[in-house]
Amino acid sequence: MNSERRVRLLVGGPRASGKSTLSTALYRNLVDRRSGLQISLHELDVHSDTHAPLLGLKDWSERQKRWPLPQEAPPEVMEFAIDSFRYDPADIVIGDLPGRLSNPYMPQLLQSGTHALYVGRDFADYADWQAAFKTAGIDQVWRAVSLMNGQSMPLSARAFDIQHIVRNLDRKLTEPVKLDGLADSIIRDMYFMG
Repeated sequence: MNSERRVRLLVGGPRASGKSTLSTALYRNLVDRRSGLQISLHELDVHSDTHAPLLGLKDWSERQKRWPLPQEAPPEVMEFAIDSFRYDPADIVIGDLPGRLSNPYMPQLLQSGTHALYVGRDFADYADWQAAFKTAGIDQVWRAVSLMNGQSMPLSARAFDIQHIVRNLDRKLTEPVKLDGLADSIIRDMYFMG
């Protein structure tokens, strides 16, 4: 596929908002379509390995914290993560961002994206994330509200493109079919790029 038509989707939002769960579910949704498109998933929050347990590649008990927060990862690790995302030849590349806009590598991470998905429990941090995406030249930003067990849907949720519910313990989407519309939009945008 033409490199101008590659989608680099950055998934951002505050810590513990369901970014990794939604990123992994979206990845699975796109792969399961068997559309002939190459799809890849990058964990740009290099502090822990969340995607492997979510994809069933290892048990949650084997998940490791690589660097304790707030300590930053070594520069060569972050540079490798950024370059791996930026130069991945897949048609659609999903990057799961760190949950802090104050991360010193955030400007480089954001400049690597073409599209963005904000994930949060409400709109409290949305303006800051939207401004960061816009500064990086990313105009297409989808919004997803993430609810934990027992949490009621906030009134502002109607303004989100997706409402999904993450269960506390097993980190699975309760209604993964709601990702179909987002996946359709991403594929459609890819064909209208360039």
